[in-house]
Amino acid sequence: GKIAPSAGSGSTAYTALRWAAIIVAPCLGKGGASSEEFKQLVTSLAEISSAILASPRKPVHNASRRCFFRIFDKVTIEPFLTVIAALPPTQSSLCLLHYVLAYADAKKNKSWQEKMPAFLDIYLKSVVSSKTRVADHVKNFSGTLLLRVTHDQFKAVLLPAVEKGLLRAPEQLIPALSSMLSGLSLDLSAY
Repeated sequence: GKIAPSAGSGSTAYTALRWAAIIVAPCLGKGGASSEEFKQLVTSLAEISSAILASPRKPVHNASRRCFFRIFDKVTIEPFLTVIAALPPTQSSLCLLHYVLAYADAKKNKSWQEKMPAFLDIYLKSVVSSKTRVADHVKNFSGTLLLRVTHDQFKAVLLPAVEKGLLRAPEQLIPALSSMLSGLSLDLSAY
């Protein structure tokens, strides 16, 4: 079953993560990153990570981060990056991406750079262009992705989408806009 992201779902999701950690390496070894089983596992891990990050409990966040890091130590992050980039864009994908990019930072791994256009597309479709309210934890933890946005990417991709979104549905975008702007590490005075 699906774990719905909520303030009380963190411990349950963490338990599911610990069980999922046991099957990641065998699942990846069985058919590689292109196998349907691995894609389903990544989708499940995205839902689990969303439920964890929805929890206000920092100890659950920290334990989950350690568990994800152990997973990524066993198998490289590249298969996760590939599958996340290829999956339909969802808010939960951004939550899993938070953990993958945090691991990449810790290990000085830059393999995420080639997938950055796909990750920005996920952000645009699931946050900026969302027709529904974006969950607070998704807005907050998208900062891990937004820190990597360059001036060129902001100018060519994010800014036009924000301008369009403000014309189409400002009531949906304005709450996400403040999180987006605070997550960027760019000097925006030129805009």
